[in-house]
Amino acid sequence: MKKIFNKKSTYYYIFIFSFFLIISLLMPYGGDDWNNLLDGKGNLSSIINIAISDFMTWEGRFFSRICLGLLVPRQIVWSLLNASIMTFIVYTFTKIINPKNNTVLSLFILSLLLINSTAFAQVYVWKTGNITYLFPMFYLTLLFYFNFLAKDNKLLKYIVILLALPFSMFVENVSVSIVIVCLVFTIYTFIKNKKINIPMLLSFVLSLIGLILMITSPGTRARLNYEGDFSNLSILGKFIYNIPSLINYTYIKNAFLLIIIIYALLILINRYVSSKKIKLTLSVFVLISALTSITQTLTFITRHHVIGLWRLLMVEKWYVIVYWLIFTIIVIYFIIKYLKDTKDFKAFLFFLIAIISNGSMMISPVWGERTAFLTTVMLYLLMLSIINKLDDKFIKSKKTNVIITILIALFSLLFTIYAVYYHGLVSDRDNYIKRQIKDGKNEIEVIITPSYYTWNVTPWGEEGFLVDTFKYVMGIDKKSKLILVTKKESGLRT
Repeated sequence: MKKIFNKKSTYYYIFIFSFFLIISLLMPYGGDDWNNLLDGKGNLSSIINIAISDFMTWEGRFFSRICLGLLVPRQIVWSLLNASIMTFIVYTFTKIINPKNNTVLSLFILSLLLINSTAFAQVYVWKTGNITYLFPMFYLTLLFYFNFLAKDNKLLKYIVILLALPFSMFVENVSVSIVIVCLVFTIYTFIKNKKINIPMLLSFVLSLIGLILMITSPGTRARLNYEGDFSNLSILGKFIYNIPSLINYTYIKNAFLLIIIIYALLILINRYVSSKKIKLTLSVFVLISALTSITQTLTFITRHHVIGLWRLLMVEKWYVIVYWLIFTIIVIYFIIKYLKDTKDFKAFLFFLIAIISNGSMMISPVWGERTAFLTTVMLYLLMLSIINKLDDKFIKSKKTNVIITILIALFSLLFTIYAVYYHGLVSDRDNYIKRQIKDGKNEIEVIITPSYYTWNVTPWGEEGFLVDTFKYVMGIDKKSKLILVTKKESGLRT
């Protein structure tokens, strides 16, 4: 395996760390962050007691609750950890793919930047979502790093084992992936080397215990009772119910991922199909999916439906569901062909995790961009592995890498400018609230902030959990009424 931590690639790693550090420091608290700010005001003992209480009454994510209490109030520490984890993920998986040059590295970074805007908000900058969904991905990445890049590191063996239980009690779909990956590494090592991979075997046992504790906790059972009719459905019924969510969060809401999938799929069709007619038919069928990317992107930019086309392509339509199911079958078929042909174990793991992560969500009542994040990343890695192995012309083109790097610079600059603007707007909002409190007003005007790439920074609604915790954090009397206004309506200078 050639060394990729060279001078040029180092610039990319420095960039990814710096970018995520900057936006983490600038983006404000929102949604559940306000409650976790309150939970984190106490000492470690009180944070653990809150985690135990939630374990018994609301959810089994015991160790994520502890981390939320410890890290949400400490923005600098959280920002450093967030930036470090993102850099570690990019470094580890790029090195595992073993690219022919930096094009794969730059394309992976661009893919992470152009992820669905809601996933960007929920996983990158919303502290609660970041800790719950990205942090356990650190451990999953660590499993790859240990098994492919540092198997002889004795200290890392103990670290991997010690972290298995806590990281399996963060969030369900990532936990299932951790358990399966530990098991697969254990079996793979035994078949290949005729010996037991002790660290992976112990990690499998501990992570399985953590998963069982989490999903069978009194809190998890109590929370499921809130889901009403869904809990009464059979396993098959839950699968059928969640098919639209599977399509929506895997394909339709991931425009850039879909483009990468289409490109890799066209490469595979060209490689494994000899008949020109079948090749043309499959290619046209696959390219039709690009319509969803176009309409999704234009709808997001213009905030209007594009000539009614978006309504025709809504996932609730039966013909749309049929199309995407056939599309999925085609994708799976050609990936299996590729895996049989190349014996690419790393690509197999990416494929397996992608299926497990979203597959486990098929029996869950709650879907969202953040729950599909792991599958999205694994599909990116799988497609990049295919492109890296089969498309020399694209990968080795210096012009391609330059164009991708320019796009990275452009989008990161736009995101940074937006984060700076947003930071200033929230500062104005908070100062305006403080002045109203000082003036003794009973009705407090709260400046509405944009929803792009952020998560519930504005306390929507007249009452409820988010409004109550926002009031408490901001020092607003609980009897005061919140009135949402634009900055212009507040009378502040724009």
